[in-house]
Amino acid sequence: YAQIWQAFGMEVKEDFDNYYIEAVKLRAGEVTLPYKSRVLTDMAILTAFFILGESTILNASLDIETDDLIDFCNQAGATIKRLENGTIRVNGSGVFKGVEYTLPFDREESAFFMLATLLTNGNTTLKGVERTRLPSFLNWLAKVGANYEFSGEDMRIWHNNGTPFEKTEISVLPHPGFITDFAPLAVLFDCFAQGESVVFENLLATNLDYIKDLNRLGASIEMLKREENIEIKVQGLAKLKPGKLAIISLRYALVDLLFALCVEGKNELSSFEVVEDGFENIVERLRILGASVV
Repeated sequence: YAQIWQAFGMEVKEDFDNYYIEAVKLRAGEVTLPYKSRVLTDMAILTAFFILGESTILNASLDIETDDLIDFCNQAGATIKRLENGTIRVNGSGVFKGVEYTLPFDREESAFFMLATLLTNGNTTLKGVERTRLPSFLNWLAKVGANYEFSGEDMRIWHNNGTPFEKTEISVLPHPGFITDFAPLAVLFDCFAQGESVVFENLLATNLDYIKDLNRLGASIEMLKREENIEIKVQGLAKLKPGKLAIISLRYALVDLLFALCVEGKNELSSFEVVEDGFENIVERLRILGASVV
């Protein structure tokens, strides 16, 4: 983050607890991101958005959500284009206008409802699913043995009780690959599949603490850190037991909630307000589907 700010002329200092950022010499410029990160790309766009002149962002994320941000900023007064090679060119603005914008659906939330349906042997129709945002996840669903069909933006998904889920091997990659946001949900799902599944996470992953909780509650998951990735081996058909989970951040909210819904027995989730604040009306929607959430 600091390198991006400095590339645009900000002075950045830090101590053990704080960053001190002074924007006194802002300038348009060229930023080369160290890897294709949506967060870093979006931060660079938003910074360049407020700086007059033309800025260039190299090695930018190809995520659809980044394209959504570009569309929003253009409507608000900037001129931002993604070039054929993926590079993003930003012409900032000092004059902004109001925007009415409809946010797209949440990929991670849709994946959560799909897997909750499968693990409870359900049959659910999800409305407003944009399949173009989910190519890698849908390919993975087909490999595990899920049944689904589309009718416009309605997706019906179901699982035949008694049909086992298949083991899989996933490499986590930037969009359009299997993104790291899906990985915790996939690891939990693999606990219910037959055989040993493997997830290769990238070394920049910061959402692996949930694995300790899963192992504590009966999962058999092993992590091996290699030079190029983190190999996560999941033994299927684990005898997961109900228990208590602490939702420490929004990053872990959906995997903890999926565990609580799909492991038989009474499960307790502390800091549940993180779920309610992060996903609109999710409790009401789960109750409509038959979940017992009190």
